[in-house]
This record gives sequence, C-alpha cells and structure tokens, in this order.
Amino acid sequence: MKFNADQFRERLGKKHQVTEIEMPSGEVVVLRNPMRMTKVERKRLNEIFDSWRERFPREDEDGEGRPRYAADAPKPEEEDVAAHLSNVLTALIANPVQAERFLSCDLGGQGVALRDDLASMDYLLEVHGGGDLGEGSPSQD
Repeated sequence: MKFNADQFRERLGKKHQVTEIEMPSGEVVVLRNPMRMTKVERKRLNEIFDSWRERFPREDEDGEGRPRYAADAPKPEEEDVAAHLSNVLTALIANPVQAERFLSCDLGGQGVALRDDLASMDYLLEVHGGGDLGEGSPSQD
C-alpha cells in the first residue's frame, strides 16, 4: 500500500476522529481522541480515571453495564459524577479557557450549564466514543 502524507492524515483522521460541537454562541469545541493526544495529556486523562476508581472501587458491572460497587465502598453522589465528567471533558479539550466556556454553556437547552447536566455530559462522551469515559455514571441501587 502506498499513499502520500495528505492521504495518511485523511485515513488517520477517519480512524481516530474528533468530535466537533457547536456551542450556542457559534464557537466550535473539539473533543480530541485520546489516541491523538500527547503522552502527558493521556497520562492526565488516565489519572482522572484512576482517581475515580480509587475513590469508588467496584466489583463489576450489573447485567445492564452499570457499575456495581462493593458493599463496603462509598457510592458516588451526583456531584462526584458531575465533577468526574467535567474533568474528562476538560482533558479532552486542548484549550482550558475554551473548556470552561463549554462547561458553562447551556448545550442541552434546559437552562442548565453543561457541567451540571449529567445527561448531556454522559451523552456527549457516549457519542464521542471514549471507551470507559462514561464510567462515572451513578449506580442504580
């Protein structure tokens, strides 16, 4: 197989694509694919997940893919989940100032900042296809 640099970038972009979201202001935010982030940025993203797993250890998942936490382990509250998902989104956006604007906007149209809208954040990460990025979903006890 032979291809030039432009063809390489096009194929790479298709395989490891980004998610672009237009905010109500018209500004476009890009959620990067972790595979295309720097080693330092991926390490920071992994630290976010490691911190979550340490705070909220779980045994496995229930039959519907939701985490089942150990009986003696603390269960995440809504505020914990919102902070975790906000941290993940912030790590996926290259510009911290833009990430703050994004988390402050009412993307879901409910009069709620994105950082407080668990459904919108969870859906964004699901659509983005970040693997276990949605791991912060609260347990359904």
